[in-house]
Amino acid sequence: MRVTRKQADINRQRIVDSAIRLFAARGVSGVGVAEVMGDAGFTHGGFYNHFASKDDLVLEACSTAFARAVDSLRCGNRPQRARDADFAACLSAAMVSGSSKSSAALSAISAKGVTEFLDILTDRYGDRDRAAAALAGLVGARVISNAVELADQELADRFGAVEYPAEG
Repeated sequence: MRVTRKQADINRQRIVDSAIRLFAARGVSGVGVAEVMGDAGFTHGGFYNHFASKDDLVLEACSTAFARAVDSLRCGNRPQRARDADFAACLSAAMVSGSSKSSAALSAISAKGVTEFLDILTDRYGDRDRAAAALAGLVGARVISNAVELADQELADRFGAVEYPAEG
């Protein structure tokens, strides 16, 4: 049975959403294509109807996660904690994983996303250095939370609950 273009787009978005969630939780290298497809409700074989490779999925997932988080920030929402969904997902999937070190395309997506964050936060904080420090603090809290989660959930939760400093 052939699916419509609209259904194919919906299916692709389900795959991307699953990838964002799984990559954010365990990093890009910790998640396989079969797991992403299973989480999205599809078989592994259907993956190649949507993406040429896992790298293509990673690029789209990270780009989508950054776009969602930037849009949310532009609409006046600000991440309250290091673990807030869209914000944490883009930071974890794109920056916390080591993938951007080996991929110029992923590094470019990360640079664009971080620059957009800084532009918005600079307007809010009135100072680019304060905006960068706030973003770095939240990213650091996310990294620490992820790093200790398996060994000490209480410590992970403490860092996951770190909040943005008050705006200016």
